Amino acid sequence: MIEQRRLVKLGRSTLVVSLPAEWVKKHKLKAGDMLVLQIADRYIKLIPAKKDSKEIKAIIKVNKDVRGLYRAIISAYIAGADIIEVNVNNEKLVLEAMKQIKYAVSHLIGIEIVDQDIDRFILQTFINVDEQNIDSLIKKMASLIRIMLRYVLQGTDVKNYIEDLENEVDKLYRLALRRLNLEGEGEAPMSSLLTSLENASDIILPLVENIANTKDVYDILNLAIEMLDFISKYEIGKGNIIEINDKTDAIEHIEKELSSRQIEEKLKYRSLMLLHHIKNALLSLLNIEITNMIRNEQKIEL
Repeated sequence: MIEQRRLVKLGRSTLVVSLPAEWVKKHKLKAGDMLVLQIADRYIKLIPAKKDSKEIKAIIKVNKDVRGLYRAIISAYIAGADIIEVNVNNEKLVLEAMKQIKYAVSHLIGIEIVDQDIDRFILQTFINVDEQNIDSLIKKMASLIRIMLRYVLQGTDVKNYIEDLENEVDKLYRLALRRLNLEGEGEAPMSSLLTSLENASDIILPLVENIANTKDVYDILNLAIEMLDFISKYEIGKGNIIEINDKTDAIEHIEKELSSRQIEEKLKYRSLMLLHHIKNALLSLLNIEITNMIRNEQKIEL
């Protein structure tokens, strides 16, 4: 949503602008509250400062079914909950609930079980999102996925290594989404970049299950590794859209060739999906760069 508001002069030299009433109400702001200003050349982003006195708490009640507990904990973490309280109101579900809670904790960064009773569990986060740089998290995700593919090239007995690395990528992905949510920076291109990398990670294990001989897709895997290496080293904000376009063109070229390649169909499909997700990551990176250039009134040179 875009609005235009007029600057009003206050005193001799101060200019002020009013905030939209709905936005103020949504974030429960009042006179005297602090705002964080992220200042760029051509725009300023306003973010409500986190109120240290009030923790974000999520309460999950397990009454009849424990199957959704793991997903509920993951979602609460991503939403920014500092405290997650799980109440199990059916004693038959306590043991299974405990398993799901421990499983969820093992798939998240910076959260622990700090208190528990027979039917009540308290989870608390101990990570400062202000110290989590999104660009750095993206680079780490791309680097881990690149390592996963290097294991694939090594051949047999790599499934356990890939599973462990996939779990680490998932952890970074959830932490990055938590960071975006808490800082109010859930912009579509950045979220899309994170999701594309996470999807690329998810397809690798099924891909391994269909590879009888890596020679069939050796060039595909090496191209994917090259692209992930590029993303893992790319500095967002440098505006190198020509290089991003070149990388995207390279993927599209081999996608067309792969479509007619005579290899097992499941292997072909999963190889295409891997390239598709990495291409989407590059396109999201391109969108981020062009958005920054437009906001800074820079020319888009191709």
